[in-house]
Amino acid sequence: MRAPSFRRAFAAVSLLALAAGLPTSSAQACACGCGVFEVATSSMLPSGPGLTVFLGVDYQDQAHNWSGTRGSASANNDDKRIRTYFYTAGAQYMFDRSWGIQVDVPFWDRTFASDLNAGAPPADVRAARWSALG
Repeated sequence: MRAPSFRRAFAAVSLLALAAGLPTSSAQACACGCGVFEVATSSMLPSGPGLTVFLGVDYQDQAHNWSGTRGSASANNDDKRIRTYFYTAGAQYMFDRSWGIQVDVPFWDRTFASDLNAGAPPADVRAARWSALG
């Protein structure tokens, strides 16, 4: 595989820098025109200096088996359930409307259940749990 030329890399970085510097005011619109999102839009975008503290939670439940693009029988997979919670705590301080700093602290908590008998009766399902920062 050939490495990208300096000219191509410089063009890509320049394009990203240009896109990052474009004003975003044109993107602040309601998707359906009904005004449902006006409160969230006005409170999410920085309007001046100040501190914002936040906590985000995401959940992923991998309980359905897939083979390609179709569902598959659970007997084809020794892993019976994978549940993961992703927590993100953070703070953002805006020096003014254009400049700020943000710190995120991600944490995940995963429960994993697997059939140690590889689908042969009797099932021997064992569960494990992991948690970590990052």
